[in-house]
Amino acid sequence: MNKDGYSSSKYCNGEKYLTKSEILDKEFSRPIEGKIGDFQKFIYNISGITSDCHDKGLLQIYADQGQTNWLKVGPLVLVYGYLMHTYKDPSKPYAIVVSEDVDDSEKGGGTGKSLAMKAPGHLKKLQEIDGKGFKTNNQFAWSLLDEFTKIGLVNDAPDTFDFSALYNYLSDGFEIEKKGVDRKFIPFESSPKICITTNYSLGDARSEHQSRRIKTILIRRYYTREFTPEQEFGKTFFYDWNNEEWNAFYDFMLTCLSIYFRCGRNVPNQSGGSNSVKKKIRAEMAPYGDDFISYCESSIFKKIWNVNRKEDEFSPIIQPWTEYTDFKDNAGIFDSRDLNAKVFKDNLIKYINGVIKLKQTTKKKNNKGEEEEDGEYDFIKAPLSLKLNKKAWPLFQKWASDQPWFIPEEADVPF
Repeated sequence: MNKDGYSSSKYCNGEKYLTKSEILDKEFSRPIEGKIGDFQKFIYNISGITSDCHDKGLLQIYADQGQTNWLKVGPLVLVYGYLMHTYKDPSKPYAIVVSEDVDDSEKGGGTGKSLAMKAPGHLKKLQEIDGKGFKTNNQFAWSLLDEFTKIGLVNDAPDTFDFSALYNYLSDGFEIEKKGVDRKFIPFESSPKICITTNYSLGDARSEHQSRRIKTILIRRYYTREFTPEQEFGKTFFYDWNNEEWNAFYDFMLTCLSIYFRCGRNVPNQSGGSNSVKKKIRAEMAPYGDDFISYCESSIFKKIWNVNRKEDEFSPIIQPWTEYTDFKDNAGIFDSRDLNAKVFKDNLIKYINGVIKLKQTTKKKNNKGEEEEDGEYDFIKAPLSLKLNKKAWPLFQKWASDQPWFIPEEADVPF
């Protein structure tokens, strides 16, 4: 197995011994080239690749000009490669967090993420842990794991999941305690890789410690509780498969591992998407999250668009305190303890940074050694107000074009 693909060889060639748990009692033969199995089609679906690509192999999608479809399916493919590969890099002690690409946690669930993340367990020893009852501070939290476990899957973690409690486990190893049995320590290099499925946004993207320890993978809402993979394919995955389907599955997973090598053993982080940011805002500002996002889109920024789209210069000023006062009045909030000004301002900036995709202006030197400004907004009379500059216009226009109130024929401006 390498970046060029995989080949078969006879077991017991003297290079390495395998434990019994690492041996699959199945016969494998490489599928006919171009033959795509149902599981691969399932992965394409939850990655946002349309059915007209169901006849394309993974390597073909990876090699396609522009890689439009690869950008969609690639993150999940690389996660499979990471989980399939036994080596653990001590400089990259992270957990995989799989969630839906939706802007509201209530829209999550039933999308196939658990099914997708249980799949590596058919090639590596995977131990599933019920996320709903999982307590990170419980001394027996990891009691189901052992030295042969390669993947620990915390399934369906709630919004109260304390990710910071995993820091030492991810970087140092696992101390396993079972009832009535002496504690046992599994060192980092032998410890399982951790994967978490959830409907929520776990961790704090502003925390450097957590951003380095989380790789968030987002899947599309193709399946629902009313429309399942079993209904689409007419069979239960892994239970109703014949040898041909199993061979297609193994081929797909091994190809994921090969591509993982090609990509330098790197897994992307998809936590910065607009939907993820909105999901975090809703959670942090509950129970006013929905009202806040609606206020941003239909009051603050719609007003900026209407006033500035016909002007010669684009330089609107946003005053968080004024907007905070107005929002409280509209939402019927009379006590600042229910929603304080700092939380409002922080989430307003989070929306500007993560949804409209503007960044605060900083000074940097260009290739001529000259100092110049880089960014789309400044704080003025900090922290009372912020000013968008002309560089913000293209990004602001792109954001506005996605809003239901946007009228294309009135979008022309002089610059």
